[in-house]
Amino acid sequence: MDIFAYIYQIYAQYIKTDSGRNNSGLYIGQDADFKLSNNNNPSNLIIGIGAGYSLMSKPNTAISGYHNDNNVIIGNHAGVNLRADENANGGMSATLNVLVGNYVGEQMGAKSLSNTFIGWETARFSSASDWGGKLEGNVAIGGRALQYAKKANGNVVLGDNSFLLSTNVNSNVALGINVGNRFLKGDNNVLVGSGALDSVSSGNNNIIIGSNAISKLNGDANVLIGYNVADQSNDSISNKLYIANSNTKTPLIYGEFDKMKLAINGKLIVGTSSVTTSSAILEASSTSQGFLPPRMTTIQRDSIINPAEGLIIFNKTTNSINYNTSLGWISLSASAADALPTIQIGTQKWMSKNLDVAFYRNGDPIPQVADATAWSTLTTGAWCYYNNDSTLGNKYGKLYNWYAVNDPRGLAPLGWHIPSDTEWFTLENTLGGYSVDGGLMKEAGTINWASPNYAGNNNSGWTGLPGGYRNLDGTFLTVTLYGYWWSATEIITTNALHRDLWYPSSHCGRSNSSKLKGMSVRCLRD
Repeated sequence: MDIFAYIYQIYAQYIKTDSGRNNSGLYIGQDADFKLSNNNNPSNLIIGIGAGYSLMSKPNTAISGYHNDNNVIIGNHAGVNLRADENANGGMSATLNVLVGNYVGEQMGAKSLSNTFIGWETARFSSASDWGGKLEGNVAIGGRALQYAKKANGNVVLGDNSFLLSTNVNSNVALGINVGNRFLKGDNNVLVGSGALDSVSSGNNNIIIGSNAISKLNGDANVLIGYNVADQSNDSISNKLYIANSNTKTPLIYGEFDKMKLAINGKLIVGTSSVTTSSAILEASSTSQGFLPPRMTTIQRDSIINPAEGLIIFNKTTNSINYNTSLGWISLSASAADALPTIQIGTQKWMSKNLDVAFYRNGDPIPQVADATAWSTLTTGAWCYYNNDSTLGNKYGKLYNWYAVNDPRGLAPLGWHIPSDTEWFTLENTLGGYSVDGGLMKEAGTINWASPNYAGNNNSGWTGLPGGYRNLDGTFLTVTLYGYWWSATEIITTNALHRDLWYPSSHCGRSNSSKLKGMSVRCLRD
């Protein structure tokens, strides 16, 4: 007898095919088909000691249709007591399953269809008949994965003890040791990381990534990322985003999807990976890009409900940055005020050109009034160009009535103010007094001034121009001859003080006029 015949003689007793009870089956291994009962167990491949032990298709009622067929069972005691014997239900079966590993699918029970279970004791005791469970379309790889699961459909489970003792889990993905341990009920979850969600939990549509990420959860639609992430003292959360590397109530990144809210509990750095300014909570670094705040009109800005102090927007109406204070909205630059040329004269820093703004400091517009009759009856702030000619505005700036000068919303840009009569005197004295100050303040030559522009040399750098004025009846007078500048000082109810330069004189005059008149404005730095 050759060696192959000898081996066959020894092991042939453990290789069996159809025994009259089960059609087209192949059973390899000691007791591989022990206690196979009833018909309706066709086309199974069973390999391993005790594999398919007590495979049975035995209804406990007269209802027919119970069968175990087309299963591949490989491993010692794999598929032991695999059965389709649900009480009082028809059509029960264990069909198209692949069970690989010792004790895989032991007592897996009825309604077990198209599963792939690989690993020691994987899906053992799952969907047992007395639980009325169902296993369908699952892939479980790992020791004890999906063990004792009562109902599980369409899950992909990779890792020892993952989804152990689960009750009702469907369409989930679990990767890692002890992932979803005792996950009672949940659909469409993605769990990645050893120990993630390893306590009694339930929830749907969650994404949880990280070792030991939140041990217990009762909630839906969360995204939790990081080692030991989420506040373990609060397990009832939904629609939350946690990104952290510790168990904390203030994760590095926190979000609320239902409220469209995102919080960063730490320093945010944009454009660089290094921290350069320790005192900044937000730091951006770039040599080619800038910071862009929300852009809106004045009407939209004023529609903001309960604006916080310090709130910043870009005002498209005024082309300026606005920020909110306890006093209201403030414009950082109503017309590029910080870019206006300045001149230091003694202790004072003056604008070296006339004011040319169309908005108050808070961003509210200053009315432009061209009509003479309308101008003559004003009791509130207004401006115009000399002779209503905007090309002259490029040279002389705007003419304002004194109501605009005195408006509490602020005519002067932030960081500037309209000089008082006392401050005009300071300038006069700094330049040597009334007899000579005007010549030092006037632009030299006769390009803009009428001849002879007496003593005009502009040695102070103040560059005064003859912008004329608008009379209280709305007419325009004295351009190229005189220049007039308001002070912030009221003299009587109807009049305020101003200063003036004129072409045949070296003086800077002081007088008062009706508040209805339109004059130029120069500002002083605060």
